Amino acid sequence: MLDSGIVDVAIGLMLVYFLLALVCSGINELVEAFLRRRSKYLEGGIVDLLGIDLKRQLYEHSLLEGLYPQRGRPISDESVPDDKRKKPSYIPSTTFSQGLAAILTEGSARLTVGVDEPADTLDVDSTIGFRAGHMIQVHVEKMRIEEVLEHGLRVTRAQGGSVLAAHQRGAKLTRFRDRPPDTDALLADLRATIGELRSGRLREALGSLLTTVESNLDLWRKEVEAWFDKKMDRVSGWYGRRTRWWLFAYGIVIVVVLNADTALVARTLWSDSASSRSASRVSS
Repeated sequence: MLDSGIVDVAIGLMLVYFLLALVCSGINELVEAFLRRRSKYLEGGIVDLLGIDLKRQLYEHSLLEGLYPQRGRPISDESVPDDKRKKPSYIPSTTFSQGLAAILTEGSARLTVGVDEPADTLDVDSTIGFRAGHMIQVHVEKMRIEEVLEHGLRVTRAQGGSVLAAHQRGAKLTRFRDRPPDTDALLADLRATIGELRSGRLREALGSLLTTVESNLDLWRKEVEAWFDKKMDRVSGWYGRRTRWWLFAYGIVIVVVLNADTALVARTLWSDSASSRSASRVSS
């Protein structure tokens, strides 16, 4: 049977290093809250999947608005997301697939400069999702796209559009439809937009998923979610490996600063245990 002093020393050492591990973990969480490494890894993974332009539109989509940490500040739906604004550290796969499908079928962009009455060309942040002939809506202004430019859209006033066309920089553009689209119309828009994507790799990936599910939109979304989850598993692996190295570095610093010498701690615990046992025998 083991000596009770050895058991006391072992338990004491485990408690000491458990507390040091908690300190390391706490430091890592503080650094993470300051540097936002999780959100950066997530954003990097989405850039790998979609590219910078489509990632930016996804992050600006209204479906992701609720995932931004707002720190108690109300954020206007019509404001341009600031580069300094903290980005989400987690995006559900369903939100990703719904947002991507909405961008590819409905379009999503924001004005990069303000427009007023004489303007017939809109400068936007991206043209992904908009094609000539579509009707778009800026606030209540309805415009029909005549031509897709490199950094904007050439438009004409559509019937039923408002008299004034004054819109601030950052106003959101969405596709306007006279009636809710059916599945066939959405699939047609999806195929057309995927075929016009600049990235051949992304065009091939999304197009092959659409071919695999035999043009079933719901199944395509599920395949996109699985595609996203696989990438996020790899991102989690990258983040986990990097975090382990940081925890190792924090541990070395804490051990040096606190002079956490295992032999010294063990001798101290042994001496305290021996003193306690002696005192117990004397009192008995």
